[in-house]
Amino acid sequence: MKNITVFLLALLISLPALAQKPKLPVSALSGITYNNICYAGSHTLYIVGDSGTLLKSVNGGGSFFKLNPQGSAELYSVSFINPDSGYIACSPNKIIYTADGGRHWADRSALVVTAAFSLCATGPNTVYAVGYQQNCLPPGATWPCGEIIKSIDAGISWTIDYWQGSMNTLYYVYFPSADTGYVVGENSTCMATNGSGWISYGFSPPSTIISVHSPHPGIAYAVSLDGIVVKTSNSGISWNNIPTGLPQKSLGSVWFTSDSTGYICGEAGSIMKTTDGGGSWTALNTGTDQWLLSITFSSPDTGFAVGTHETILRTTDAGLTWNNAIVGTAKEQDLSSKLTIYPVPSADNITVEFLSTISRGIITVSDVRGEDLIRQNISGNKALLNISSLPQGLYFVKLVSGDKVYTGKLIRE
Repeated sequence: MKNITVFLLALLISLPALAQKPKLPVSALSGITYNNICYAGSHTLYIVGDSGTLLKSVNGGGSFFKLNPQGSAELYSVSFINPDSGYIACSPNKIIYTADGGRHWADRSALVVTAAFSLCATGPNTVYAVGYQQNCLPPGATWPCGEIIKSIDAGISWTIDYWQGSMNTLYYVYFPSADTGYVVGENSTCMATNGSGWISYGFSPPSTIISVHSPHPGIAYAVSLDGIVVKTSNSGISWNNIPTGLPQKSLGSVWFTSDSTGYICGEAGSIMKTTDGGGSWTALNTGTDQWLLSITFSSPDTGFAVGTHETILRTTDAGLTWNNAIVGTAKEQDLSSKLTIYPVPSADNITVEFLSTISRGIITVSDVRGEDLIRQNISGNKALLNISSLPQGLYFVKLVSGDKVYTGKLIRE
């Protein structure tokens, strides 16, 4: 799950009665803007953007292809709990859900929120969204309220988990665990330690906090449109400014791969990296001057940043070099084929057969959250996997060989 759109500091709010996402500078509005990128596990990524743009990769970001257009709406945020099941927040005031990897989508809009700008799925059926509610104050009041909503039935029904009775629109939500969550927005941060029971903290000096990420529940980092980077080491009770020592840039996204190593991105193609928990920062060479709105990593070495003018950057060496990812015309069925897996269900060992003999590949078994639990190098046309250490449940099996991806599912009984 990552960012809503990039934002221009000078145009944060245009009408007091209407909460809005900050806007891009006119000079950045050439071509499609990619607003958010999400790693779904098992080498699968999703990107959302303007004009209903939805991209998917099934080979770890080696290439992306377009899924069915989602109308003309702007897609703000995407969050997947596993390679198949996920959510998109989009305009106008809509949330959609898929259970088949983006081939089909169901309306999961919530009447209790006027607009959702960010989503975070924390379990097979649990998802949070943040944004604002227009009609939350007494009659005659004009300012909207920041609002956090929650669903425990895959978005079929929603409840208001928290609302902030002021003009503080909420822009981003992230859960490092199923119970601990962070939300940021206009001049404020929110924190929950039990999946609910949110506590709000004011932010001084006033700033539009646009993104937050937490490598583990007690520590979190957030960035603002003003170029401010802040850190909490006490679960959000207090936040400390951590200067980068570099020319100040308007920032759009933050991601940490460990307690010490993290990345921030923003205007003019800027990506900055720290390896000491924010004590010092290094500007990385991205080779672009586009606004970068969302950054995520699928492993300590492999990361992605997306932004304006259809920009998709990929690194496989922890940010040392960044290359443009390819968006091709191939469809998922051209890159992906089914594996034959037996016996299903199975208690101890499974055999995985491929359609053709391969010289080298990597096979992974991941859980419904997309976390790889088994990883094995293979060759030939079949592999034997021991799954006796896995708990009972549903798992995804994926074989990657070159630009080909083979997928399947298994049930551990």
